[in-house]
Amino acid sequence: MRSIILKEIILSLVVFFAGLFVFRHLEVDIFTKWVYFSVLLFLLFVISTLFVKRLIDSNKSWVALGFTGITFFCQIILLLILFIFLEPEETNHRIVAKVGVVSYLTFLGFDTFWKIKWLFPKS
Repeated sequence: MRSIILKEIILSLVVFFAGLFVFRHLEVDIFTKWVYFSVLLFLLFVISTLFVKRLIDSNKSWVALGFTGITFFCQIILLLILFIFLEPEETNHRIVAKVGVVSYLTFLGFDTFWKIKWLFPKS
């Protein structure tokens, strides 16, 4: 579990700096809101990791359903925040939304891969 959280920290820093680079290149000034979005993205994935660990420790039969449910819940929260919080009145809102969605999907893909490897280790 610690290795997954360490990987999530590293990936969240990569996503944060990549987003800052893209927004600086496109001259969109949403630094503080991107920081909040990146921190929230990191926290939601760490919370989902801790939730899956707790499910593994308590009841192994509900791990897949719990992982699916927490992923769905995180998707709803992040999409709401993405379209409400990250400058909906900005003229470049589509660019902001695209960068946010791509960063979220990248994070989700890597995180899901790591958690599947964690849940089903090679024997």
